[in-house]
This record gives sequence, C-alpha cells and structure tokens, in this order.
Amino acid sequence: MKNLVSVFLLIMFFSFHCDTNRGNSTARSSVSGYLYSLLNGFDSRKMLENLAGNVILPTYSSLEKATADLHSSTLSYQSAPNISTLLTLRLSWKKARAEMKNAEVIYIGPASDPSSSFYTKLDPWIREVTVCYRGSDCSNTVESYSTSGNFTIENLGAGVKGFSVIEYLIFQDNSGGGSGAASDLSVVSALSGNRLTYLIALTDNLKRNASELRKNWDGSSGNFSSIFSGTGAENSKYTGTADVINDLATQITNTLESIIDRKIGTPAGYSVKAKGVKNPNLVESRFSDNSIDDIQNTLTGIRNIYTGDYNGRIGAGLSEYASFNNPTVDQKILNSMGECSNKISALKQNAFTLRNAIISGSSEIAEVHNCLKNLKTIFTIDFANVTNTSIGIGNSDGD
Repeated sequence: MKNLVSVFLLIMFFSFHCDTNRGNSTARSSVSGYLYSLLNGFDSRKMLENLAGNVILPTYSSLEKATADLHSSTLSYQSAPNISTLLTLRLSWKKARAEMKNAEVIYIGPASDPSSSFYTKLDPWIREVTVCYRGSDCSNTVESYSTSGNFTIENLGAGVKGFSVIEYLIFQDNSGGGSGAASDLSVVSALSGNRLTYLIALTDNLKRNASELRKNWDGSSGNFSSIFSGTGAENSKYTGTADVINDLATQITNTLESIIDRKIGTPAGYSVKAKGVKNPNLVESRFSDNSIDDIQNTLTGIRNIYTGDYNGRIGAGLSEYASFNNPTVDQKILNSMGECSNKISALKQNAFTLRNAIISGSSEIAEVHNCLKNLKTIFTIDFANVTNTSIGIGNSDGD
C-alpha cells in the first residue's frame, strides 16, 4: 500500500511539474520518459489517437478553413479588382500556404493514396509535378491555359493547378517574364477576364480538395483516423501501431530531405544535381518570395507530429515514444529542431528572402542547410535505433 501511495504521489508531483514547465523541453522529455517508465509501458495507440485527433485533424481543418477564406478573397477581388483587394488576396494565400506547409509532413493515407492524390492536387510542387517549378514553363503554360478558356479544373493535369499556379496568377502579371517582380498595378491590370476566371476555378478546386481531405480523416467520407490509430474494426493499411510509427518517421525523414535537397540544396547549388551552380529561381515560392516561411512552416509541421502538440493543445507524440526509450535522444532531437528554427528565423531577418540570400552568397544558408542535415541524421540514426523504427529513406541527394 505504501508503495502504491508513493507511486501516486510521484505521478502527481511530476504531472504538476510537467504542466508548469511545458515550455521547458528538457523537463518535458525527462519527466515524460520517467512517468512512462514508472508505469512500465508505452501506449502507442493512445499516442496515435492523440496525433490523429489533436494534430492531424486540426491541421486539416485549418487548411480547409484557410483555403475557403482564400476562395472568398478571390471572389471579393472579382467584385472590386484593385490593389487593396489584391493585397488581401495575397495575404489569404500566404495564410493558406502556411497551413499547407504545416500539413506537408502528413503525406500518409488519403494524402498519398493514388486514388485520391490530394497532395498532388493541392501542392504539386512538393510532388515535383507543377509546371511552376521553372518560371518560363509556368508563364508559358499558365498563360496558354488562360487564353484557352478551359477551366474545368478537375479535367486538367495536376501541374496546372494548386498553390503554385495560384501564386503565379496573384503575384505575377502576364508579361511572360516570370521574374516574380511585377508591380501590384500590373498584376491588377492582368488579373481580369480569362485569367481571373481561371483563378476563381483554381481556388474553388483547392477549397474542395482540402475539404475532402479533412472528411477522409474524420468519418464524413472515410474515417482514416480509426485506421491510423488502430481503433477501426478493419485495417488493411497497417498491421499494427509499429507500422504507423514507421510511416510517420519515414515521412518526417522524407520531408526533411525535401527541404535539404529541393527547397535549399538545388537553388543554392549544394545538391548533387546542382553541381555547385546556384539557381535562385528554383526556390519553392519564387513569385511571392515566401520560400523561407515555407521552410519554417514545414519544420513546424514536423515538430507538431514529433511533439504531439498543436496550437497550444498539448498531447503525446513521437517525442514521448523516444523519451520512453531514451530521454537523451529525445532531448537531442528537440534541441536540434529548436536550433534549426532559430537559424531559419535569423536567415529571414537578415536576408528577407531566400533568393536574396542565395544571390548575395549569405553564409546563413549553409548554416540552415547543415543544421537540417544534422537533424535528419539524428532522427534517422538515433531515433530509429532507440525506438527500433524502420525508416524508409527517399532518393534525395541533399547529402
């Protein structure tokens, strides 16, 4: 009985300590790991239930709302096309873009299923199918579609819809230069007629795909949440919770590779494909110069999955799983994530845009790049080893 009381008091103490020190990642890692060890077991199903309900569904709900707001802003612009409504439209795009980047790491289930291909439809740049990867291809193809008047978006290829094409239309005029440096007035002048009709169809399509993606998780259309957390009656996707954890860990690794290789390495000349040649026009969001924010928001999404926290709501994530097995490794990952986030913030503060940083030869790009490579190494080696996780590695050449 005394032992039970002692255990109870310890749990109460550490629970209070954890709540009052939630912002302290060291306390969180050590206390969580100790409590799980004390209780002699890790409930991976509860962790996955939290990730589904506390992180993934809210992320998709935020994306759904933000894309609906983007479409509304497009209709408002149509009613009164001027610089003020254009700036509001751009702000709506950036907010929706941030939600998409938070969700980028969740490339599992309906997001990656070939029968739905939601991420390919929403953000074809990350799936390497958008025509807007190169400015000249984007301007030539998009202007051609605008002229054709064919706006049945569902029948168009993934490369001519989604965030990147919308970005082009609201940040670039129809001069064909694709420099991303068009004046606001020239964009307003160009964003009319077929171009505007195309934009409205694109934002409507974006909104509907974001809504369907969310419904596939919450039960409205598919209830993938129960499959993900292992609570569904039938589960043809995963044989157990270990498979889900492997999937999540793989997506974290692949998303880090994408940042290292495509988002930074190729435009900065670091990747094998770049062969030491800089090409700043290959950054992810070149027309809006939103590339640094894209990287930061993608890392935020990774951190959300790792910690199990989202927008102030606290829960269990892969961090607790790592801490249960080895608190030191968990703390190492949390520290590395924080370090990389700080370096990305410093890069934006000092260079403002990723293109400017590449053109000026800023050493801070290499610091961000190296930090992210180190984070990926810690995760793929240390996390995988202490959790016995099987991480599938993509084919990025960022190293």
